[in-house]
Amino acid sequence: HFYAEVWSEGTWYPVMEFNNANGGFDWTEAEVDITEYAMGNVFKIRFMAVGEESSDILSWFVDNIEVYHYCGPPKNLEADWEVYYKSIRLNWSPPGTIYAGLDWLQWDDGYCVNGIGLIGYAYEFSVASHWDMDMIAEYEGWYIDKLRFIPYENTVNTAFELKIWEGHMAETLLYEDSVETYQADVWNEFSIDPPLAIDVSKELWFGYTCYQPYGETPAGCDVGPAVAGYGDMITTDGIMWDALSSYGAQFDVNWNLQAHLIDSTKGMSADLGNGGERPIVGNSVGTRELQGYNIYLDKGNDDWEFLDFTTDTTYLYTYEEGNHLLFYVTAVYESCESEASNYGWIYVGIDEKKELNSIRIYPNPTNSLLNIDSEILMRKISLLDLSGRTMEIKENLNRKQHSMDVSFYNAGIYLLRIDTEEGRFVRKVVVE
Repeated sequence: HFYAEVWSEGTWYPVMEFNNANGGFDWTEAEVDITEYAMGNVFKIRFMAVGEESSDILSWFVDNIEVYHYCGPPKNLEADWEVYYKSIRLNWSPPGTIYAGLDWLQWDDGYCVNGIGLIGYAYEFSVASHWDMDMIAEYEGWYIDKLRFIPYENTVNTAFELKIWEGHMAETLLYEDSVETYQADVWNEFSIDPPLAIDVSKELWFGYTCYQPYGETPAGCDVGPAVAGYGDMITTDGIMWDALSSYGAQFDVNWNLQAHLIDSTKGMSADLGNGGERPIVGNSVGTRELQGYNIYLDKGNDDWEFLDFTTDTTYLYTYEEGNHLLFYVTAVYESCESEASNYGWIYVGIDEKKELNSIRIYPNPTNSLLNIDSEILMRKISLLDLSGRTMEIKENLNRKQHSMDVSFYNAGIYLLRIDTEEGRFVRKVVVE
């Protein structure tokens, strides 16, 4: 066994374990939240190798150790009409563990955009949502009464088994049940009968095992970014769990996987919601207390305008006719500002049916050429990733057809921003 440990207030606490009982393994990347031990305290970090039969071990190697302050971004930004006020209403979820206002324990953003499977052959693997003790401490006496997940759209013959575990590396299986019927590309909800009590003194894991046939990618996931080590756990042997995001940038996602909580003593569901001048942005060490949110609007040419600061998770923006509006939100803490949320976008001023028919993008998804045909003269085309970074830009087009080679981009979701003589359009593009 090889342990990473954190010292705080005179005690060493193990926070991560690696086990070579099945033999050596290649370099493995891991990430662990040490907030409860480190924040506001003097702390130390060490690595310990222990075991009774260790004579055949040549060595353990550890490298590239980084300790950093993470400021989580908001999630699930959406833009909706507010017709009465002639405004756009932005709604988003607070950073962290949950989808605001709902009673489902989750790491994902609620939308399935891709699926994960094992390449080339039929296989068995398990995925899970992982929760440390401090994350569930306030739910002592609560129960899990439902699980739900989304099988990816190409899932036909995969068999699923729902599972709930507890303990380090999901060492204890508490519940399992075969899924008899399901529907792909939608939420499938299943009752846990009787409901399962949550032991807040142990780590909580819930998920499912896939029995995947050749050619399917059954484990539905969101667009990310992953809550590494929590929203993206996977195992192929049922013993050693890894963060899926550690396998590469294209796997920076969370499983579409949620558990419903109830408080049996009160007979009600859990309410898991969290609830000016631009603050200074920084990255210094300090308190992580959330202060509020900064709201930004895309002004074109990669220029984002700061609109406002709010302590709420909703915001009204008075729109201008004929523009395609693109927004993102950041979380502001006492000592730092987070990365951007996902984009929220909406088109104002042109009939929706006309907009959809005026520009055709195909094939989508693609792994080679992306073709754009427009009934309107196109001036500029920009391809952006979901962090807002411009990947490619074509200016002074003055044409109605254009092709873009996306074969060298990482698989994932991108935004195609098209400026025409009648306004701006934004489309979602999937690179396989």
